Amino acid sequence: MLGFLYRVSCRPFKYEYWLWRNLGGPPIYHTPANAITVWRAKAILYAGPILYGTYEATHAPFFIVALITLIVVCGALDGVDGWVAKRRKCMTDAGRYLDPAADAINVIYGFRVLAGEYNFDRWLMVPLVGIVAFGVIIFFCIRLRDEKIRTHMLARFTILAMYVGGVVLFIGIAARLYEEGTVYWWATLLGYGLLWIAFAMMIASAVQYRRLQRQKN
Repeated sequence: MLGFLYRVSCRPFKYEYWLWRNLGGPPIYHTPANAITVWRAKAILYAGPILYGTYEATHAPFFIVALITLIVVCGALDGVDGWVAKRRKCMTDAGRYLDPAADAINVIYGFRVLAGEYNFDRWLMVPLVGIVAFGVIIFFCIRLRDEKIRTHMLARFTILAMYVGGVVLFIGIAARLYEEGTVYWWATLLGYGLLWIAFAMMIASAVQYRRLQRQKN
């Protein structure tokens, strides 16, 4: 039983590893940092749809609150795996690809939940789609091509605004469930504003990364 739980939470299944290798990913070595990264990716990938599907079927507040908690915790663990890798000196090539992959799973699924719960409002969809699109451009077209380019300060503030905006909107969802109209209204206003700010900063961040890339070359 413990072996099964270990494989589910910390190591890739055979089909996951096959997919990873065929997409060109480097060999995955089992290190504490990689275990944290794989765990948070799997938690969203497998538990997320179950919790959200159950909530949509039953409309029981427990399931959406559990899903929000899961997304927030996995987002908070974003920097933990990198810290552990540096602290334990177990940085690997696989970790360099796994970490942003886990981030993407968490962000995209979190955005999917927000879009659904806010009725796919266009004032929310524009920054959500824009953040994902520019994030993909930055990662695949710039960061992966030159590992010497590090995260600059503007990108850090962009990530902070995105995460805080998402958390505020999740609070709005919880407030609506418990009929706290005033909290829901303020959370919607603040969350939308922060995500639009993150979208604008994401565009500026992409320009800054491109400038750094040209300087390196």
